Amino acid sequence: MLQAPLKLIDFGNSIVPDGMTVDAEGNLYIALGGRVVVYDAAGNKLSEIRCPQATNLCFGRGKYSKTLFIAGGKSIYMVETNKEGFAFSENK
Repeated sequence: MLQAPLKLIDFGNSIVPDGMTVDAEGNLYIALGGRVVVYDAAGNKLSEIRCPQATNLCFGRGKYSKTLFIAGGKSIYMVETNKEGFAFSENK
């Protein structure tokens, strides 16, 4: 039997989150219009990245593993971070 999901972050009625990604330490990056907000695994806000528009995002791979790519409108933005993005192991 499936359990009901636990609420991690409550944005209320005025904010609609969009794309999300996770770094290697389990921090959650959420696109929220003109910003990306970073939360830890317990739902505590850690930081905020301002940008013209943010609808989806992901970390790069290889030499770009600390680069956050943010899609918004007709543009793609790049932000260098202190954290590496989470990547599944290619070895099975």
